Amino acid sequence: MQSDSSTCPCSAALSRQLLQQKFLADFATTEHIAKITVANWLLEQGSYATRTANAVSPLLR
Repeated sequence: MQSDSSTCPCSAALSRQLLQQKFLADFATTEHIAKITVANWLLEQGSYATRTANAVSPLLR
């Protein structure tokens, strides 16, 4: 997936790692997670990377 984001690759990688760690912590005691729960979590938590308004996917607007 190509992005117009101006975030450097290292920052983006760190952001994904932090997001993964937060996800694992938030659902540490949950064995099965519904897709809608994950989708809502992603909407709430988003990304820790800084993005410009133009970098937001048209699907999310």
